[in-house]
Amino acid sequence: MVQKPKRKCAACGSILEVIGSKALCKNPECSGGGVFTLCEFCGDYSLSLKFRYCVNQNCRLYKMRRDVCPICNSQKLITYKGRPICMNPSCISNRKGLSDCFFCGDETFLKVSVAMFCVNPSCAHLLERVVECFHCGQLSFVESAGCCENGDCAFYKVRMVLCKSCGRMTKVAGKDHPQYGRCSNPDCGDYFLQSDRQDEEATTTSSGRRLCGDTVAIPIETLHSASAEQEEIFVGEVKEQGQAQEKSSNDLTPVLRIEVVGDALAWLKDELRRRGLSSVIRVRVEFAEPDDDWADGLDKVK
Repeated sequence: MVQKPKRKCAACGSILEVIGSKALCKNPECSGGGVFTLCEFCGDYSLSLKFRYCVNQNCRLYKMRRDVCPICNSQKLITYKGRPICMNPSCISNRKGLSDCFFCGDETFLKVSVAMFCVNPSCAHLLERVVECFHCGQLSFVESAGCCENGDCAFYKVRMVLCKSCGRMTKVAGKDHPQYGRCSNPDCGDYFLQSDRQDEEATTTSSGRRLCGDTVAIPIETLHSASAEQEEIFVGEVKEQGQAQEKSSNDLTPVLRIEVVGDALAWLKDELRRRGLSSVIRVRVEFAEPDDDWADGLDKVK
């Protein structure tokens, strides 16, 4: 008859004798209390009945105290950041807060503000706080790692920190990333693509003329969906009374009139308001002899 291998105590290494649902350590001086029951999170007889925590150092709930839940009567009640939480997904206390875990796929994710973690013992992110990723919208941003662990996310495993400008967890902190130290939130003033676009606009136009000051780029798709609504915005140097000055010399700034149509008008107003600009923009234009390509382009616009 083949004898079963003897179990060893996870606390002191002595022989364990399993009797029913309990295991007794042969060592009377056992540091774990001597009497254990099965730990559901590591599968070993290592949950000390004396200390009410698992003594197995390989357990993911090692030395995390577990009490009996007064609602479901299971020994899965833990204290998380000062709040009692039952880790039994079937407990009535978790009925309204359960959601599918992004990582293990089971309905074991406690989607409540005090928790935001999975209680599935086999989940790779057991008890790790997970929040919604700003970029992909999935519950896949692991706070302890500081990154999204959704393989389909554009910023997969790119470490992020809190951006002081927009208050979102969108500032790239991974030193190997090309946008290190810049924000990945398109609505943020420190957005890395916004900075690139402003740098390009401040350097030259397509005709080679240099521009200065604030510029606003209206998206092409906004113009395509324009309605019949129209409004005229004057661009140029403005008097205190708000009327445009008439300039005759080439050394002076001209007055330009721009017609903004439909949805583009609403977009432009929002953009100006966000930047703290008035509805009258001052643009400095350097005069130069128009080249043929520029003239052809102007004819097409007309």
